[in-house]
Amino acid sequence: MSKCDVVVIGAGAAGLSAGALLAAEGKSVQVLERSPHLGGRALAVEDEGFAVNLGGHLIEDAGSGITKVFEHVGKELIHGSVSKEMPVWDNEKRKWGSIRDRMPNKTEVKKVIKALTETSWDELEEWDDRPLRQWLLQHTSDQGVIDLYEFISVLECLTDEWWDHSASDNLWVRKMHYEEARMAAYSCWPGQGWAQLWQDLADAITERGGSVRLNTSAGRVLIEDGKILGVTIPHEASVPNAYDDGEVIETDCVISTLPVWDVFKVVPESALPDWYSQQIRYLSQDRWRVSWLNLYIAT
Repeated sequence: MSKCDVVVIGAGAAGLSAGALLAAEGKSVQVLERSPHLGGRALAVEDEGFAVNLGGHLIEDAGSGITKVFEHVGKELIHGSVSKEMPVWDNEKRKWGSIRDRMPNKTEVKKVIKALTETSWDELEEWDDRPLRQWLLQHTSDQGVIDLYEFISVLECLTDEWWDHSASDNLWVRKMHYEEARMAAYSCWPGQGWAQLWQDLADAITERGGSVRLNTSAGRVLIEDGKILGVTIPHEASVPNAYDDGEVIETDCVISTLPVWDVFKVVPESALPDWYSQQIRYLSQDRWRVSWLNLYIAT
């Protein structure tokens, strides 16, 4: 039985970032990833001598997101080719154009930008459960401007209906981009490529004594009397009908970055509060998986 401070389930962007940050703070970390690749849904694989990126297409971080994570763990995220536009498809004209073409009233757009940059991060947090349109109507009545911001929300695959666009979800990113890059939607290609990007984060863990274990599925999170005791790693039986207890990693802290519909595969539902279990069941409905699929395809 091995022992560590934290077990992280999943070696995608969230899992590797969490693991690297914790390792940098002196925690012993083990990251478990069931696939043979780093990066989760933004993986890069080798094919006939080429590195093929199957998920990630861009990074929407002007400097205060994953770039800061890299800096904190002693690595560098290279900002390669930068997009200073947001190209959109005009179905009526049957051609690509700029998001700027959808700004019918630039004076009103500037009013909204000014209001957003003057709004504190704490204030934006308070808008998590209110729609984007409600915040916009405080600063403009121009329907074209409202359509513009809601159009960006749809492009980023947050939601389809305006009343489901969380104001803070969208405006938080807009504020970062306005303040750090003076544009509404900054994005770049990682200069080291996607495969090396994830490898750099994995190295930040292993260089500090942690481990990143590929081809290793988490079994169950062991919980007793509300306390985490560890995580099991099942072993395949070497012969038919054989029984193998598998491996247990002893820890009192587990971070799961699994999709919401896989949570109950590793965490006993009985160990969670009813309200939390209900939220997980609600979010893991098949109809919401379509939104996640859209996000996966888009990124």
